Amino acid sequence: MMALNVARYVGIPYKERGRSAAGADCWGICLMFAREQLRVELPEYFYSEADLLEAAPRLIERATRPGGRWVQVERPALGDVAVFRIKGLPTHCGLVLVGGLFLHSLPGRNATVESLNDLDWTNRLIGCYRWTLES
Repeated sequence: MMALNVARYVGIPYKERGRSAAGADCWGICLMFAREQLRVELPEYFYSEADLLEAAPRLIERATRPGGRWVQVERPALGDVAVFRIKGLPTHCGLVLVGGLFLHSLPGRNATVESLNDLDWTNRLIGCYRWTLES
């Protein structure tokens, strides 16, 4: 099993549309960690805070590309994407780690690791999704 460097991502500042260590939004953190630590290329997805109401409910649907698809999973595993409601809207995601933890970034906060079992997140969790390559 490969050694993962989660600490490298903790503390990265939130930056809308960010995709680097200088700043990343929630999807940017997922993309970076999956690419750099798991060697998995998730599809790109951009949104602006202004169109969250329309775009974010389709995050998983829109973050797709030919050759792969999203599958909802009951038991999340390393590298799956967890989608959450914020203020009642499905506008947030994080990358599932081991032990029921996930990595994410929120506006006004640096990237952090939290537990999927924390009541704040359990009550907001919509579902977990796995990117799979179609054969």
